[in-house]
Amino acid sequence: MYRTLIAALALSGLSVTAYAQNDLVISNVRVFTGQEQIEKASIVVNGGKITEISVAPATGRVLIDGEGKTALPGLIDSHAHIFAATAGVTEAETRDFIRTKLQERLLAMLRHGVTTVKSLGDPTDIILQVRRDLREGRLAGPRMLVVGPIFTAVDGHPATSPVCQGDSWCRSTTAAEVATEADARRIVGRLADQGVDGIKIVYAGGVREGIEMKKLAKPVMEAIVDESRKRGLRATAHVVDEPSSLEVLAAGAWGIEHGPSEPLTSNALLDALMKPARSYTPTLYGNTRNNPALFQVKARTVAEAYKAGVRIIAASDVSGAMPPGRTLLEEVQLLVKAGLPSEAALRSATSSAAVHVGKEKEIGTLAPGMMADILVVRGNPLANIADLFQTYQVIQNGKVAYNDDAPSATFVMPRLKNGQPDLQGMWLGAPGTRGGNNHKLFDGIEYLPAAKPIQSDFEGRLGNDNLYFWCATGSIPSQMIYIPFPFMLFQDGTNFVIFHEYAHDVRVIPTDGSSHPDPKKYSGMNGDSRAHWEGDTLVVDTTNFSKGRRRMNMHGDFLDENSHIVERFTLIAPGRLRYDLRVDDPTVLAKTWTATDVLQRRPKDDWIMDTSCREGEKDISHLRESPDYKPASNPPGGERK
Repeated sequence: MYRTLIAALALSGLSVTAYAQNDLVISNVRVFTGQEQIEKASIVVNGGKITEISVAPATGRVLIDGEGKTALPGLIDSHAHIFAATAGVTEAETRDFIRTKLQERLLAMLRHGVTTVKSLGDPTDIILQVRRDLREGRLAGPRMLVVGPIFTAVDGHPATSPVCQGDSWCRSTTAAEVATEADARRIVGRLADQGVDGIKIVYAGGVREGIEMKKLAKPVMEAIVDESRKRGLRATAHVVDEPSSLEVLAAGAWGIEHGPSEPLTSNALLDALMKPARSYTPTLYGNTRNNPALFQVKARTVAEAYKAGVRIIAASDVSGAMPPGRTLLEEVQLLVKAGLPSEAALRSATSSAAVHVGKEKEIGTLAPGMMADILVVRGNPLANIADLFQTYQVIQNGKVAYNDDAPSATFVMPRLKNGQPDLQGMWLGAPGTRGGNNHKLFDGIEYLPAAKPIQSDFEGRLGNDNLYFWCATGSIPSQMIYIPFPFMLFQDGTNFVIFHEYAHDVRVIPTDGSSHPDPKKYSGMNGDSRAHWEGDTLVVDTTNFSKGRRRMNMHGDFLDENSHIVERFTLIAPGRLRYDLRVDDPTVLAKTWTATDVLQRRPKDDWIMDTSCREGEKDISHLRESPDYKPASNPPGGERK
């Protein structure tokens, strides 16, 4: 495939000298076009579009060295909620969200390579204004496609679900409740006149959190799909069972969102998705991240769909406390876990997604004439999908929208009076949010043969013997890279203090040059930490762990008393703290485990919050899926505020 593509490029007659000085060139880079891979090439950009992809060298006014990196099309998140279940439910909460948080969340998408996002259910007038603001430069963020409100039955989801919580403004702006075919056609027509990019239907009902939600009548659903088609709009449907999926596809829907939550009973749905070609958007991250049993069911359906040749779409279903941008990367990674090859999973967020949203002639592929939306990552996600998280630069419309290296050139290190770099403040690994476990940093773990069965056993038993899941404490390094809550850093000249929001864990780490105590005299679950400075990097060394295995997450990853952990904290730009992790454990790990994350500073008015929980009953819902789960007889009350 690689040789064929190179030959085509060589015979195409494309010349890197067509422009006297190119606007932007990415040189010596591995290229995933959205369809195929070129091992090393130059991507040439002029006037906001890709003009050439060539194996010959090229120069430009902006030159990006792609050595050791991979360029791929800017990612497309085809199922996101910008406001719904994110900004609150009232108009006042939504307006405050626009003023204080919207820009931050849009930029977080760009930082993770998401250059196009489809809003699949938000207040119409507001989301159309956001789209205008993005197009006209008043906001910075991904290119936006919108559907406006969600078509549903009277008293259906999201009108009466926890999304709107009974608020009349949310209900009237986020849901289009229709009872007749005439109403359905009239509202589709109105939205088409307003310039929406598609239509979304909820074709599901049932009881959710004690609330009964109605389902659209089949003739009304069919009228919505039919009128959408007449107006040149593609309609997709939120479905959760096989019969409903078959009915919306038979009506002519362009695709299904979420899909069945039970195993398929036949090949009928796969056939319906293939003839004619339609899209399946499983939203694994949004629906299964805290439900391993449901993931196994949906993963099997995804694998069957891939084998059948169904067009699978990666989409995050991001909302609420879910971290924007990163959630789409998590979705791509989960598709790989479900059985897709890395290349197919990457297509699901690029070229296949472009077909799904009807923009395949503009975005989703790296080729001459296409919009220059390009994500450059360190490493090779085709070989290791976790490298998708290693954003280097993001190009949008031919201009650098995010550069991971740029701040370092002009950054002036803030310092305390004693000359130490000032790392103090409140930090979080998922930009702009509370929430969103960082699974990717565990991908580098390789276990010894004797440790693999233990990891599998832990994964199967979820969290019943994991102190994190019982609200007691986290563990090192999970406190830093997995538990989805912020933490505060303090320095007093002789100690480095980490105060975690979750369980209010505190680490007081001496920086006075003292040594670890004798492990025979002191050991603990979280060991003993000592820190020293190497230039402007604080290095924290932790040993002396007490005997026993320490679980790190809900996926069974663990360490034991022989582990040695080194953490490095480096301020690399205003508001950005690089966290490097190195873990050795000769009785558990086959090789050294390393991971890196870039933490984001929280706003100055943010503070540690109360995080009391109900020992797995209330806040940690996935434990209820465990066969070993036993409710606490007298759980401590309180919820995270």
